[in-house]
Amino acid sequence: MRRHSTLMDAAIDAVIEIDEAGIVTEFNLTAERTFGFHKAEAIGRPLVDLIIPGHRRAHYQAVVERAVDSGTSDLVGKRVQVSALHANGTEFPVELSLVVAERLDGKRCLIAWIRDERERTRVEESLAMRDHALEHAQFGIIVSNPVTRQITSINPAYARITGYSVEELVGLKPDRLIVPDE
Repeated sequence: MRRHSTLMDAAIDAVIEIDEAGIVTEFNLTAERTFGFHKAEAIGRPLVDLIIPGHRRAHYQAVVERAVDSGTSDLVGKRVQVSALHANGTEFPVELSLVVAERLDGKRCLIAWIRDERERTRVEESLAMRDHALEHAQFGIIVSNPVTRQITSINPAYARITGYSVEELVGLKPDRLIVPDE
């Protein structure tokens, strides 16, 4: 049992085990950090009341019941993007994967592997904003690799200014666009 807890706590993702009734029986250290509950607060509570937003609880309770009864459900063995609930009441994006397992006493349980997606989502939003700004800027912008100095992207305004197409410029070194005397 001690080895089991050590392995659970070493996982980089939140790992939560629930019994056939949907009650939390294991809650690793990453789950504590991700959801803001101490293990002692989480164990013994229904998972859906703990980390599932209110408007989705009935659906997830049905998923748990189906998975425990039949060994499968529409979420078992897949990675899905869902919203989870932090102890402070805020919702945040996670990637969820459910596995049906058998406990030592022979009863089925569910193990949820949960990856916090807040940072990935923040990076994607930041990149989308950068791409939008680059695309719609009224002045020419070149983005190049700092090591190779090759152009990785340009905006349409720069293409209009130079008379080249975007495809013609990507991959070039910017110094090819500068008049030698300058």
